[in-house]
Amino acid sequence: MTKINRSFQNTMRHTLLISCIAMLGVAVPTIAQSPSAEFRRLDTNMDGRLTGAELQSIPLQLKKQLDRNDDGEISSAEDIQHQVQSLSPSKQNVNYAENTNPRQTLDIWSANNLKPRTRLPIVVWIHGGAWRSGNKRQVHETFKRFVLTRRYVGVSINYRLSQEARWPAQLHDCKAAIRWIQANAITFNGDAKRVIVMGSSAGGHLVSMLTTTTGDLSSEGTVGSEGGDKATVIGGINLYGPTDFLRMNDFPSIIDHDAPNSPESQLIGAPIQSRPDLVNLANPIKFVDVTDPPLLLVHGTDDKLVCFNQSELLHRAIRAAGGRSTLLTISKGGHGGFITPKITSSIMSFADYLIGEKKKLPVDSTLPGKRTP
Repeated sequence: MTKINRSFQNTMRHTLLISCIAMLGVAVPTIAQSPSAEFRRLDTNMDGRLTGAELQSIPLQLKKQLDRNDDGEISSAEDIQHQVQSLSPSKQNVNYAENTNPRQTLDIWSANNLKPRTRLPIVVWIHGGAWRSGNKRQVHETFKRFVLTRRYVGVSINYRLSQEARWPAQLHDCKAAIRWIQANAITFNGDAKRVIVMGSSAGGHLVSMLTTTTGDLSSEGTVGSEGGDKATVIGGINLYGPTDFLRMNDFPSIIDHDAPNSPESQLIGAPIQSRPDLVNLANPIKFVDVTDPPLLLVHGTDDKLVCFNQSELLHRAIRAAGGRSTLLTISKGGHGGFITPKITSSIMSFADYLIGEKKKLPVDSTLPGKRTP
C-alpha cells in the first residue's frame, strides 16, 4: 500500500470516527441516552470509560475535544455531551413570513438518516433575551437532547424584537411560524398534529401565551399565509418566563420591571403600570382557560430577574380554572444555568406525557439547582 493510500485511508477512518461519535446510535426513551455507537465499540471492557489502549485509534485533536475534564480518559457522559455540542441545524434561515426579514426565519433540527416517512413530534424552541435580544441559534441544551433521542424533530424560531415592533408582533410571529411548521411538517419528518413549544425567559413567556391562546383566532395576526387559520400546540414548557407583568415587582429583583425602560415596558410601548389595558393583552394569566393544553413551568427559587412567584401565579391560575399544569421547582436555582440530568429528564418526561406516551400528568416536584460548569 502506498503512503498516499495509507494517508487517505487514515483520513477516511478518522472522519468516520468523528461522525460516529457525534451521532446518537439508537433511540432511547429518556434523556439518559446511550453513548455513540463508536464509543460502545471502543469500550471493550464495557466500563463506560475509554482508557489506555481503547484510546489509541482516536485522533489527538478529537481526543482533546472529548476529554472535557482533561483526566486522560473519555467517559460516556463526555461522549454524550460532545454529541449535544456538535449538533447543528439541518436546514437554516427558512422564512416563514414570505419576506426577507431575518427576524422572521426558522431553523430545522433533525437527526441524520431518519426514515423517509417517519412522523415525529415537533419541539419548537423560542429564545429568550428580554424580547430585545437573542436569536434562534441560542437553543437550550435540552432542546438539542430532544433531537438527539431521534424521537423528536426540532425547530428554532426568530421573532421580531421590541425595538422593531411592539406587542403583539412577537406573538403573531410565533403563531405564523407554527402555522408554517404545521403546513410543512411532512417535509422534515414532523407530525403537524403534535407540536410542543418550549422557551426560556422571554421565550418562556411566549410559550405560555401560545398555550393559553391556542385556538383563539383573534390572537393569530396576519403574518405569513402558509398553514390553516390557526396555530395549535399540544402543550408547552416555560423555563422561568414572566406570566403576570403587573406583579413582577412583588418580590426583590435586580430589574425595576415597572420602569419606563424595563423590558416589559419596552415590549408594550409604555410603562406597564400606566397601561394595564395593553399589559393584559400580553399577560398569559389573563387568557387561562380550562381548554388550554398542558403547561410545564420550570423555575428557580433564587431567580433575581424573573421571580419564582411568576410561575407560582400562573400555575395556581391554571389549576383554579380546571386546567393542567405542572410546576418543577428548582431549589436555589437562578435565572437558568441549572440543567442537571434529573431536571432534563423531568422536562422530557412531561413531553412524553404530551405526546401520549405517559398516561398521567407529571406531579409537581422540587429538584436541586446545581449549575453546570
